[in-house]
Amino acid sequence: MSAMNEIELAFERSRRYAELARGFWRPDGAQSRRSLEYDRLFCHRTSVICPIYEVEYDRNRAVSQGPTLADIAGFYRAFGLELAVSERPDHMALELEFMSVLAYKEALALQKDLREHAEICRDAQKKFLEAHLGRWVVVFTDTIGQATQLEFYRKLAAELREFIESECALFGARPTMIAERPTAVETEHAVPCGASWAGC
Repeated sequence: MSAMNEIELAFERSRRYAELARGFWRPDGAQSRRSLEYDRLFCHRTSVICPIYEVEYDRNRAVSQGPTLADIAGFYRAFGLELAVSERPDHMALELEFMSVLAYKEALALQKDLREHAEICRDAQKKFLEAHLGRWVVVFTDTIGQATQLEFYRKLAAELREFIESECALFGARPTMIAERPTAVETEHAVPCGASWAGC
């Protein structure tokens, strides 16, 4: 692969991650069809149909929640990112935005012929796929596909799964998949309103 193709690919991957992330924030318009379906799937106040948080898929989450959230936040801080919204770091949209930032940083490093910096970004992407995003994307998207009443989310879920599977193949990442979704998940969370990163 030529240097220019590497750069173009990294920028395109960054764009694709950002595009997918936008789909998993709550859309504007309290009574729009998408907003109502988003709330039904992800934001029910007692039992969540499809948790949008990574930790909620861990059967041992009472024990693992703190370490998992700390590990995700550590990834973010390692690349100079701090959340500028009141949201848990394991929200699907935030994990996708983080990968978008890494791919973008990789592209910029390649443009400047900073191969070592680009490799650091690539290594972080592989590790994040294996430790976090790649582990729960299949069960997350399968749950959406089975539960949604809106074609938008069915298509978004299918696109997300296909893209993350291609990313795992690109990096040779082999995440240990979470086999099934939790039942009758009870959780407390803020309704997502959009992402931003302090300092970006």
